[in-house]
Amino acid sequence: MTALRIQSNIKLQPKQWQFVTWQPAPGVLPGPTIEAILGGYASGKTTAAAARLLVIAAANPWRPEYGRGRPQIVVVGVTARQLERSVMPVLDKVWPSQMVKKRWGGNRPKWLLVNGCELHFVSMDAVLEGETLCGIWIDEISKLAGQEAKWVNYLFRLRDPLSPRMALICSGLPATGWVRGHFDLEQMHEDETKSRQTVLVGTQDNPHLPPGLLDQALGDTSSEESKAFAGGGWMMPLGAFFSSYSAERHLVDEGQINENAPVHIAIDLGKHAAIVLFQARKVKCKSVTGQVTHEPAALVVDEVITNGMGLDDQIAALRASRYAHLIKAGPDGSAILVDPTIHDTEERLARRAFRGHPFIKRPRTDDYYNRDPGWRLMQAALLDARGNTRLHFVRKLARNSSRYGVINALIEAKYSEYTGTLKRDDVVDHVLDCVRYGVTYLLTPQKQRATLTRVF
Repeated sequence: MTALRIQSNIKLQPKQWQFVTWQPAPGVLPGPTIEAILGGYASGKTTAAAARLLVIAAANPWRPEYGRGRPQIVVVGVTARQLERSVMPVLDKVWPSQMVKKRWGGNRPKWLLVNGCELHFVSMDAVLEGETLCGIWIDEISKLAGQEAKWVNYLFRLRDPLSPRMALICSGLPATGWVRGHFDLEQMHEDETKSRQTVLVGTQDNPHLPPGLLDQALGDTSSEESKAFAGGGWMMPLGAFFSSYSAERHLVDEGQINENAPVHIAIDLGKHAAIVLFQARKVKCKSVTGQVTHEPAALVVDEVITNGMGLDDQIAALRASRYAHLIKAGPDGSAILVDPTIHDTEERLARRAFRGHPFIKRPRTDDYYNRDPGWRLMQAALLDARGNTRLHFVRKLARNSSRYGVINALIEAKYSEYTGTLKRDDVVDHVLDCVRYGVTYLLTPQKQRATLTRVF
């Protein structure tokens, strides 16, 4: 069989062509390359991914060296229904009609292409075991967020020794967090980008939308959502509780950590226990009259992922963490911030482990004993009505792909349609509670903070 030499039968727009015709740096092939086209609804990202898959399929024809085997590509969708109703129709629309020689249905549909390459369709909950592939296309990549083991498994499937061109293609929403951490080339070292391409497309890049639809849709979204959908930028997930978070605004370099100041420690115990380290700082803020002042702020320095650990193991992990040398005892040292409803047994253990530290457990009479006032203060600390930001995070925290990480929790937090406040989620609640403890402590006036402090 000879390789396909057929062009896509639809007209692609400039950003789509950029994605479809991209070539990696010299020396990268046979790959695999990691390629993503991300954009809002109706931005043409799925069409471009389908066209790019045609290029990869054409580069991988059957050859006698395969014997009875064939080059194989897997298309991954969220569900079998989404593959059937969304992905397959786009392939039929984009690819030439003579492209597919034979089709099989069933639980794992398969297409045999005219050049001898095979296309297999699987849902995200399917497990790939033993496959040796030359290509993978993952549609709706944001649905894979946090499933790092599955992502790594996909990468290791791309190992066809006979393939001259292997690629992992991804399409979906340009969500901040896990997706951005894996595909934002500006956050990567130059060596990492040689085998990668990421193209952001906006809804406004699609000239085929019905007249007036874009204006109507953008009129119903916030300015941040409109910017992402129309302009092709990174965006928070829809319904995000902390929607003002952005990497550009809130991530800072480690050089801003004060090596002469203590870190404060927020601990939340439970099945998905968390520890978050803070530092107090001052930042420039503007008043409503435009006057610049220096206001109290919080910097999240580090986190300790303690999922499934007992308190003793959590303390050991904390003592071994990178900024353990900034944990200082004494009245002006590292405060220990705990859940106001902590169990008596856990409280005794925590007090014993941190003897000599200020121990902060808010009483029932405190303004921030309940969660909602703390959430509102966190939202204001991220971005208040005057445009000030008093809560920042060390940049390396954004590279943590764990679901239990503080940045992922901030991004994944959603509004509850029933309560109008933060939707409960046992996976991310604990680390968000830790951030809440730190913010309500460090952004509380000094006089009020002093009434909370007692050294044991």
